[in-house]
Amino acid sequence: MSDTSRLRRYGIMGRTAEDTSNCIQTVLRAPSFIPHQCGNKRGYGPNGEYCKKHGEKEQQRQERMWRVNETD
Repeated sequence: MSDTSRLRRYGIMGRTAEDTSNCIQTVLRAPSFIPHQCGNKRGYGPNGEYCKKHGEKEQQRQERMWRVNETD
């Protein structure tokens, strides 16, 4: 198995491989609204895989999930 098979895929039908230096968040940009990888540099959030903007949002999302699971 090659190393590229473990990368996330973006774009129409997953044609674009993950850029390992950029944030892993999938974003949509007008006017095409084709999903693609965020272009900001990594270093924040879980495992340091997110940019500052998406890292904070992902951290908040995970904290909400933990709170919901603790109350069950």
